[in-house]
Amino acid sequence: MGLFLNVAVWQDRDNAKEKRAADVVAAAALAPEMAIHPADCVIQPCDKGIAVLFNEDCVGYEKLAEALSRQLGRAVLVGSIYDGDFWGYYLYDNGVEKDRFQTIPNYFEELDKKELRKWRGKARLLRKYFKCSRKISAYLHFWKEDIEGKKVCPDDEFKMGDCWQISDFLHKLGFEMPSPKEPQSRTEPAPQPVNSSDGQTGTTQGTRIVYSNPNAENMVESRKRKQREEDEAYTRLPERLEPDAEKVDSVQAWRGSQIQTFDKAALTSEKLARLIEDTLAGEYTRLVINFRFQGEGMYVKRLNKTVYNPIHSTLVLHHVDGKFACVFFAGGSKHCYALISDFHIYRTVEMDEIRQIPLGGAVLPEYVIHQNRDLLDKALRYLFLDVEKIDDRLCSSQRWSAENLFLHGNNKYTEMRRKWGALEE
Repeated sequence: MGLFLNVAVWQDRDNAKEKRAADVVAAAALAPEMAIHPADCVIQPCDKGIAVLFNEDCVGYEKLAEALSRQLGRAVLVGSIYDGDFWGYYLYDNGVEKDRFQTIPNYFEELDKKELRKWRGKARLLRKYFKCSRKISAYLHFWKEDIEGKKVCPDDEFKMGDCWQISDFLHKLGFEMPSPKEPQSRTEPAPQPVNSSDGQTGTTQGTRIVYSNPNAENMVESRKRKQREEDEAYTRLPERLEPDAEKVDSVQAWRGSQIQTFDKAALTSEKLARLIEDTLAGEYTRLVINFRFQGEGMYVKRLNKTVYNPIHSTLVLHHVDGKFACVFFAGGSKHCYALISDFHIYRTVEMDEIRQIPLGGAVLPEYVIHQNRDLLDKALRYLFLDVEKIDDRLCSSQRWSAENLFLHGNNKYTEMRRKWGALEE
């Protein structure tokens, strides 16, 4: 599961604004359906007023905006990140909705033009309630392929297509995104204000400084923590590959241009492990393993039962003339993951300057081409620990590259699967 986040901002220049914000958050927490935990919320005073970052499992969105604005008797904007995929906001004044915006309005279902207009956001209302610059309108764009990867303003930290762009949006409104904090027990002392050596103000939890915006240092520390967790998992890997054939729908194995297909009935865990080993040993040049997982369920009244949508994911192994590659396509999130061989190229070279290398029936970036099988052996054992939930682990992995193809639609996803060898031309 990706990141879920709710942050509320409102104007307040009174000296008692922090106390008032704490009282409002406590009152909102009385509604159990919103799952607000005041001790895990962060109240950040800003020049224009207050920003409140709610606990990650808070169920906020429009209900939270309505409740806060009604209690405060003024306009409140609640911004949200949904599953790390997009951001949006609801603007309420005295309990009445005034505006809404979402970067991917078709995320849950296709909307007609009339419905899409409801999600476009109104810059004039943002300027009216927050006295911000006209530049705010530049953030109110639906994410499309031709604008992703671009910054709205040169001084922005994040680009379109990145859910953290919401922090740049809030900054242009006149507020700063608070940093999350670890949940505190009742016996822990409250955080105390401190000044860091670089002059920034934050709070301490023990000896740790929590800064007031999601800067690069915070992002690096988060990546290091996730890397340590993954490293620990790698130390507990089984000695040999133990794939679960029950999750596999079919397998295709290539010897040059010759294809051999194995359907579900012909596959056992031992057979699947043998096919993988034979590919890594050079008997096959490409192996495509198609998985079928159970997706979310929907109750169908006519059938009087819950119907589950299947999720189709694919693992691709390449081995040609001593060169290897391992790619996983996650059907639920439309992410493409590739096991990295050269971290220097992956992290420092611009994408349009990276060489694309033919490998069997695929064309792959050079940073995923391995010269031996050592990393693949470990990565495959890690992947098959729980292949149905591997998407959640690979998205935060430092060993795998990740490309989110959801925003580009099914055509781009299909194109990438074909280019990287999961589909035939």
